[in-house]
Amino acid sequence: MRHSLTGMKLLATQNQEEPGLAAVYPVNKSIRQQTLIALIKQAYEADGDQIVDVIPEAIRTHYRLLSDQQLVAWMHFPETDAQAKAARRTAIFREFFLFQVQLQSLKTQTDAPQNG
Repeated sequence: MRHSLTGMKLLATQNQEEPGLAAVYPVNKSIRQQTLIALIKQAYEADGDQIVDVIPEAIRTHYRLLSDQQLVAWMHFPETDAQAKAARRTAIFREFFLFQVQLQSLKTQTDAPQNG
């Protein structure tokens, strides 16, 4: 099973003791897949609690979106296909939300009266 997830693929693991999904990242000859996965896991374990939410809670609740911390965890370490899909859905919403915020900011700046 393959699903595209923002530049990486998810594959069903072959491990019968711990069935689930494993992220496969695009890598080159300079870095191995396992090294990259280990670095991502290390970074998340060290600083995952520092991830702050960008989308207000009311909007996340209304649209049933994940917190940014859960988004990162489920995007890189999904245990089920449902978790991977929820992470992807939230990531796509987040990207469009931030794009809309930027557009609104530009519009506000453009509409503001110019001095001079």
